[in-house]
Amino acid sequence: MMSDFEYLQQRLRLHVDLMGRRLEGVSELILAPKIDSIKRIRVHCRQCVVSKVTVNGVEARFEHHDFLSEVVQESYRDWNSFDLFYRGAIVASKEGTLVIEMPPTVRIVDQNDSTVDDEKKSDIETATDDERDATAVWDSSNHLPPSSTAFAPVVVRIEYTVSNPRGGVRFMLPDALHPERVPHMYTYCGPFGGLCDGARTWMPCRDLLSDKCTFRLELIVPASCVAVCSGRLVGQSLDAHKLHRSFRFVINTKTSCSLVGFAVGPFRMHIAEHMPRVAHFCLPDRVADLTTSTQFRDPHFVTFFETYLNARYPFATYSQIFVEDPPVDCQYFAGLSVLNQDILYGPTIIDRAPVSQAIQIKGFIGSWIGGAIGIQSTKHAWVLVGVVGYLFDLYVQSVMGDEAYGYRIQLALDALVMMELLAEGGPPSLMYEDVDVYGEYDPSYMAFLEAKAPLILRMIERKVERKHMQFALQRIVSGTSSNTKQTSPPTTTPDKDDDKEDEDDAMLDGDKDSTPAVSGQTQPLSTWYLLSTVKEVAGAPGRDLCRSFLQTWIVRGGLPFISVGFWYNRKQTQAELVLEQSLLAGCEKFEGGIKITIVEDSGEYSDLRRVENMRHKWEFACHNKVRKKRRTRQKLDQSDDDYSQQITAAGMGLNDTPVYWVKIDPDAGWLSHIVMYQPDFNWMEQLNSDSSVRARVHAARALALYPLPHEKAHVMACRVLTEAMSGLTTHCNRIRAEAAISLGIWQSLHAPHTNVNMALPEWKGMQNLVRIFKEHFFDRSADMPLPNYFLPSGGKVVLESVGAVSTNSTTREIRIQDYAEGEYEIKKAIPRGLAMVRCRTGFSPPEIETFLLQLLTQNDNSKNYVDRADESCVADDCFYLGSLILSLSVLNLEVRAAAPTAAEITRLLHYDDVHPSYRHTITVCCLEALCNLQLAGRFTDLDGVSYHKYASPAYPSVVRQAAIESILRLYFAEDPRGDPTAPRRDKSRVFGPVAAISYALKLIDADDSPRYSDIFRMPNKLACWDHTKFAVLIIVYVYCSKHTL
Repeated sequence: MMSDFEYLQQRLRLHVDLMGRRLEGVSELILAPKIDSIKRIRVHCRQCVVSKVTVNGVEARFEHHDFLSEVVQESYRDWNSFDLFYRGAIVASKEGTLVIEMPPTVRIVDQNDSTVDDEKKSDIETATDDERDATAVWDSSNHLPPSSTAFAPVVVRIEYTVSNPRGGVRFMLPDALHPERVPHMYTYCGPFGGLCDGARTWMPCRDLLSDKCTFRLELIVPASCVAVCSGRLVGQSLDAHKLHRSFRFVINTKTSCSLVGFAVGPFRMHIAEHMPRVAHFCLPDRVADLTTSTQFRDPHFVTFFETYLNARYPFATYSQIFVEDPPVDCQYFAGLSVLNQDILYGPTIIDRAPVSQAIQIKGFIGSWIGGAIGIQSTKHAWVLVGVVGYLFDLYVQSVMGDEAYGYRIQLALDALVMMELLAEGGPPSLMYEDVDVYGEYDPSYMAFLEAKAPLILRMIERKVERKHMQFALQRIVSGTSSNTKQTSPPTTTPDKDDDKEDEDDAMLDGDKDSTPAVSGQTQPLSTWYLLSTVKEVAGAPGRDLCRSFLQTWIVRGGLPFISVGFWYNRKQTQAELVLEQSLLAGCEKFEGGIKITIVEDSGEYSDLRRVENMRHKWEFACHNKVRKKRRTRQKLDQSDDDYSQQITAAGMGLNDTPVYWVKIDPDAGWLSHIVMYQPDFNWMEQLNSDSSVRARVHAARALALYPLPHEKAHVMACRVLTEAMSGLTTHCNRIRAEAAISLGIWQSLHAPHTNVNMALPEWKGMQNLVRIFKEHFFDRSADMPLPNYFLPSGGKVVLESVGAVSTNSTTREIRIQDYAEGEYEIKKAIPRGLAMVRCRTGFSPPEIETFLLQLLTQNDNSKNYVDRADESCVADDCFYLGSLILSLSVLNLEVRAAAPTAAEITRLLHYDDVHPSYRHTITVCCLEALCNLQLAGRFTDLDGVSYHKYASPAYPSVVRQAAIESILRLYFAEDPRGDPTAPRRDKSRVFGPVAAISYALKLIDADDSPRYSDIFRMPNKLACWDHTKFAVLIIVYVYCSKHTL
C-alpha cells in the first residue's frame, strides 16, 4: 500500500518525438518508507509500455494491469452490470495499476545508516531554492531530498514508452484535412485531476490528489521547438548534433502530479512590460492576436491578487500557452495554463476582450489555488471552483466597478435558477454523490458548480463581512490556520433536526478528520476546512457555518422560491408586505433572516425580519407624509406629444404614496429566486433612480408585465422602457439592452389577437423598438441603415447626444466611450427584442421579418473603422450579423411559403466559407438558424446545406459543434417510426432518438478530439426502449466510449 510511503520527489526525463507521436522516458519516484517490511510498491500508469523497473538500482519484477481497458465482456448487455463492473474497475485502479515487487536484495535501512553523509545532507536541507536549482541533478541518486521518515529514501526508476496516446496527451500534426497546421503537442486532464486521462497517461507516478511532492523535469524536444512546462526553467541546452534541445524545469512547491503539464512546439513568447513574471506563448501564426489579447485592462492583476491574499505567487513564474482544440478553453496546472487559441482576438474584434481576459485571469487564479493548495478530494471540488470564481468576481469589481460586478452576480443567479428548474431527479447539490466512487465529475455538472460555488462564498462574505472573508482566505493560502484538525462539529447552539444533520454529516467523513498540514505545506482545500477557518476568523457571525449553513446550502440542494407582495395602507399610513414560499420537489423550507429595504423621500430604511413559516405578513411604519396627487396614465391611443401631463419625475408622477419602492434582500445575502409584486410606478422609480444594477434589472423585467390583466390598458410601462432603451435617461449599456428585451416581452403580453392591422395602438411596443432603431442607426432621408459605427472614433458626432459639454477632455472621452458601447449593445439587443414579439395567436408580425431582412441585406461595414486615422483597420461586425441571423430564425410566421430569410442566410453561410469571420461566427449562427428554419417548416431546400460536411474534422471545433448539435436536433425531431409517406421503408435504418444516439457514438468512436466525447449526455433509456434491436448496445457503448481509452 502506498500509505506506507511518503512521496518526496518525482523526477522525469522525457524525450518527445513530435512527428512520430511517441514519448520515451525515465520516471523516478523518490519515496520515504514509513515501515521496514515493504513487499511491493504500486504506481499509477496507463497506456505506458514499461520496459524496465529498478529499485535502488536493482532490477525488480513488476505486473502492469489496465482494469479500465475493457469494462465489460462482450456477453454483457445490460446497464446495471456495466455500472457494477465500471465501479469495480475504478476501485481496483485507485491504488495503482503498476505493481512492483520489492527485490530481495534491497533493504529498507534506517536514515542514520544511509550512504549520504551528514554534512552533505545538512547542506541540502539548508540550501535556498536558487542554490538547490543550480545544483539539481536528474541522473545521480547521490543527490536525494531529505527523508521525512526514519528510513532512507527509496528510488524507483521506471523506463517506458508511449506511442499514439489516446488520452492525456494530444499531438496536433498536419494531415490531409489540415495541411497548414503547425505541429505541436500538449497534455491535459480532467477538471480536478483526471481519473483516466491525467498525468498517469504519460508518466508513471502517484496520480492522487493526496500525494504531493516536488518535481525535477527534463524535456528533450526537437531543436526547432520549445518546451513550456509547469515550474521554473533552470536551464536549456542543445545537443552536439543540434537535433534536440533539452529543457529542465524545477517545481519546489509541493503539488500533485495531475497538476503538472507541458506543451511542445515552435511557440513564440511574449512578455508584457508591466508583467515580467508572466509569459505568454502561442503558435507563430497567432503572434499578432496574442499581443492584442494580453493587453489587460489592468496590467497589474498579479499584484492585485498578491495584495488581496497577502502572499506571493507560489511559483517563480507563470506561463500561459495557447494551443489548438484543447478539451476545455482553460486547463490550469501548477504555474501554467493551457488555453484554447480560439480565445485570441485581433484589434478589429471588439466583443471578445472581456471573455478572453476573464478566461486568462481565471487560469492564473486556478494555477495558484489549484496548483499550490489543491483539494483534499474531488468531493470538495466545489471549494476550489468557488474560491477561483469568488476571487475573479472581486477582481471584476475592483477593475470594472460595482455595476459590472453586480450584473455578473445577477447573471449567475439567473443561470442557477434555470438549472434548478430544469434539474431532473431533485435539486442538484454542491457535493456530487457519485464522486466518492468515480473520483471525477460529470462534465455537464461543471456548469452548475461554476454558477453556484462562487455565490456560496459570496453568501459567506455577506454573512461574516468581507474583511473576515479576506483574512480567512489569507490564512488558507499561507497555511497558518490553527484550525487544521477538528474531530467533531461545534455544538454552540442546539439543532432542531440533529438526526438528519448527522446523516448529512456522513458526506464529510474524512474531511473533519483530515490530517493537519505539515510545516511548510498548506493544507488542501475541503468543505470543513474552509468553513471552520472562516468561523474561527469571524467569531460570532460565523457560528452556524459548520452546522445549519453547511447542511442547508452545501450538503443539501435547492434554493427557496419566494413571492413578495407590497401595498401601501392609506388608512394606517404604513407599508404592508406578504411573503410566501413555494418549494420545488426535494427542497426544504427556508429559515433565516431576510433584509427588507423601503426607499422613501428622506432615504432608505432597512429592516431585518426572520423567516420561519411558509407565509408571513409584516407591517412597516413610513417616515414621510403622503405625496402629491397622482396623475392619470397615458392611454393606448395617446401619443407622447398628446399626453397633456408631461412629467419628468422618476415615477412619471403616478406615485402618490410616501414609498418610492421596496427591495427584498437587495444585497443577495441568500441564494433565492424572489418574485416581487408592487405597483408599476414603484418599478418605474426603481428603474430610473436605484443605484444598484441588479435592482434596475429587476425593475426592467417586471415592467414588461404591466398593465396587469385586471388593470385598464395604458402604455406607461412601455414609455418608461422605451426611454430607458433609447438612452434618454441615465442608464448603462446593460440596462439599455435589458430594457429592449423587456419591451419585446411587453409587446407580446399586450399584443392584439392577430397581425391584420399593424397600425393599432396595441403595437406601440414594437413600433417603439423600430422607431428607436431608425432614429439611431438609419439615414432618415433614404430610409436605409447607416454604415456601421461601433467604436467612438468620431466622438464629435455624439457629443451633443451625451451632453458632454465639459471642456475637460478626459470627461468628454469617457462619456463618448460609454455612449458608443451603449449604442453597440442596443444595436444588437433591439433585433433580439423584436424576435420575441408575438400576437395572441402566437405568430410574429411579418413586418418584423421584412425589417430584419432589410438590416441584414443592406448592412454596410466598409466604414466601421477602429480608428479614424487608420482606414485600413475595419472592426468586424460578425457578432452583430449573428444577432440578426438568429433573430430572423426564431420568428414564428403564419405564412411560410416564401423563403427570403433562408436564401439570405444560406448565402451568408457560403460567403463565410470563402471569407471566414472571426472564429467562423457567421457560419455557426447560420447553421443554428437554418436548423431552426428547417424545424419550423420555413426551409424546404434540404440540399441547400450539408450539416455533415460542417461536422467533419476539416472544420474548426466551434463549427463542428454547431453542426453536430443541428444534426442531433433534426434526428430527435424525426418520427421514430420513419417517414409515413414513404412507399417503402428501409428496415435497416433507424429514426428519431435512436438515430441521433447512433450518430453520436460513431462520431465519438471515429474522432480523436477529447472535446466531443463530453458534449453528449447519457441517453434516456426509455426513449430507446421500444427499439430493442439497438437500445441495449447503444447504452453500453456510450459509457464504454466515455470512460475507456
